[in-house]
Amino acid sequence: MEALQLNTGEQQDAQEFAKLFLEVVSGLLSDYEDSSIRNLISNAFAGELQNETECLGCHNKTHRQETFSELELTVQKNLSTSLNELLADELLTDSNQYFCSYCNKKQNAKRRCQLLKLPPVLNLQLLRFVFDR
Repeated sequence: MEALQLNTGEQQDAQEFAKLFLEVVSGLLSDYEDSSIRNLISNAFAGELQNETECLGCHNKTHRQETFSELELTVQKNLSTSLNELLADELLTDSNQYFCSYCNKKQNAKRRCQLLKLPPVLNLQLLRFVFDR
């Protein structure tokens, strides 16, 4: 196995560094026979979430589950407000409409994120930049 190395001469933000650091440690542990050691990083930092999109035309819902190792939060007044924003319904309208395979056309839709399983170590990354039209 070719070991990954951290490049300390390269400028990275905290989120990029954390991802790379955990990837390097995980790579170093991957050769251990003991699965509890080999999977130490994923067991500690991996959680599960589900993205649900509901077509507002026909009310058909699609679900997509995924594993996460961090939650990206926009900076708000406090942690509770930031988490509520992450989990709030998002309306998909106008140029951001959702293509509903049931209706076979673009429709207004509602998207939400649901946390299914939190990891023992919850890695919260604060997004300092927000796109504002």
